[in-house]
Amino acid sequence: MKSATLFQALVIAALLGLAAWAPASERQADPMESYSRASVLYQDGLKAVEAGRLETAMGKLKSAQTLIQKIDQSQPNWQPALVAYKLQKIENILKELGSAHAQLEKALKDDKTVVATPSSGSHPAATSSSPRG
Repeated sequence: MKSATLFQALVIAALLGLAAWAPASERQADPMESYSRASVLYQDGLKAVEAGRLETAMGKLKSAQTLIQKIDQSQPNWQPALVAYKLQKIENILKELGSAHAQLEKALKDDKTVVATPSSGSHPAATSSSPRG
């Protein structure tokens, strides 16, 4: 009897050990690890903004937003105030960047239109009055 009980205990222990070795994709991500990765992406996004690389910034910030949204969905009790704050902050920055990007695109389009139109023969600087007269 004792050998059967010992054998059952060993089988159960082996199965539990195998369950612990499940592929990473099947295990639930550690929220702190995901939040740390999101924070790095967020900081990289802010640096890209400072460098004037709007497309890169938006990509980094959207990736950070996605990671934090996954935390919010899969672990709603993990630091809810922090998660909500960071999501709101990222959303506000993305809105501002979206507006800035749209304005930049419009300015570039308008600039191309101005360059493409025929010149009237005078340059604005040439027609301005000079104080030296």
